[in-house]
Amino acid sequence: MNKVGMGVIYDVDADMNPLYEHPISGNERRFRLQSLYWPYHDELVRQSQYMLNRYGYGLLLDLHSYSKTALPYELHKEDARPGICIGHNGDRYGEHVAEIFRKVLESAGYEVGFNQTFKGAVRPNGIDSPHLACVMIEIRKDQYLDDGKLDEEKTDRLTGILAQGIRASIK
Repeated sequence: MNKVGMGVIYDVDADMNPLYEHPISGNERRFRLQSLYWPYHDELVRQSQYMLNRYGYGLLLDLHSYSKTALPYELHKEDARPGICIGHNGDRYGEHVAEIFRKVLESAGYEVGFNQTFKGAVRPNGIDSPHLACVMIEIRKDQYLDDGKLDEEKTDRLTGILAQGIRASIK
């Protein structure tokens, strides 16, 4: 996403319009990294390490949504756009948990793809334990919205199904 100005610090919006009249200075970038990015990721590392120490395993579930049609910033515009995209990093535990979510979602009638449209999942800096599953779930907006408004029935159903996936993943 750095390639399109949407890395750690966004320079453009979803339509590729500049967010700032002038480029952000190096000092401002450093300030944002030190005050926002690093504290968040440091806490993510702490919480992940806590789960691993306490339970012997952990699940980091990274949830996003995306549009039915590709937006200008997307790197893989030609990829399929399933109702739900599950991203993983190719490690055994992450793939295993992604497969659990796929089965739960498909059994409920959702179209699911792996690493399509968006790929991979966030992984805490410096934690490469095989016992931490990192999975991203990208939900296409029409799966929970109706004419741009939240559809409570769709949302409640999807929330319940995702909860089933979480329960099945941590057994």
